[in-house]
Amino acid sequence: GLLQKNPDDQELWTLMRHEITKMKTTINTMLRLVGVNDTSLKLNKSSVDVYQLLLNMTKPYDIVAADKNLKIKTTFYGLASFITIDESLIYDAVANLLDNALKYATPGTVINISAKVKNESMCISVSDIGPIIPEEDREKVFDHFYKGSLVVDKVHQLGLGLTFVKVVTEAHGGSVYVDPDFNKGTKIVMNIPAVTIGKENQ
Repeated sequence: GLLQKNPDDQELWTLMRHEITKMKTTINTMLRLVGVNDTSLKLNKSSVDVYQLLLNMTKPYDIVAADKNLKIKTTFYGLASFITIDESLIYDAVANLLDNALKYATPGTVINISAKVKNESMCISVSDIGPIIPEEDREKVFDHFYKGSLVVDKVHQLGLGLTFVKVVTEAHGGSVYVDPDFNKGTKIVMNIPAVTIGKENQ
C-alpha cells in the first residue's frame, strides 16, 4: 500500500516496528525474570538456523543504527548453523545485547554480531566500540539491577538486560561473559552447547 510507495512512510513504519520489537523484548525480559531463577526457566527447544535468526533479528535495527551514525555487521564462521535451542529466548537475549550496544556505541563505529561453531557449541557475540566495563565489574554486571562503579553507572546501566541474558544462556547449559581481551569497548559472548549442530536434516 501507501507505506511501500512512500520511502518516508516506509522508514517511519520500520522505526515503529523496531520500537514495538524493543518494547516486546523489554516486557518479555521483565515477565520472565519475575520469580525466575537459573534452574526454573522452561525451554521450548527446536532445531533453529541461528545464522538466519540473527539476520532476521538485525534487520529492524538497521535504520535505528543509521540514525545514530552506526552500522551493524553480522559475521558467521563455519557452515553449520542449525542447533537445538529455545528460539524465542535466544532471540530476546541477543536483542538485549544489541539494544545495549546501540545505546552506548560511539557514533561512527560498527557494532559486530558474530556466530561461530566451536567445540560443538555455538558462540554468539555482540561487540561495540566505546567505553570499557572495568575488570572488577565484568562478572557483577550480570547480577540483578547491578549498577557497579561510576563508569558503569554512567555508561552501561544494564539493569535487567544482562541478567536475562545470563539466565537464558545458563538454562541452555551455557555461559556468558564480558570478553576480557576486547579492549576497544564492550564485547559480550554467549557460549551455548548444542544438542545437535550442523545442517538441517543431516
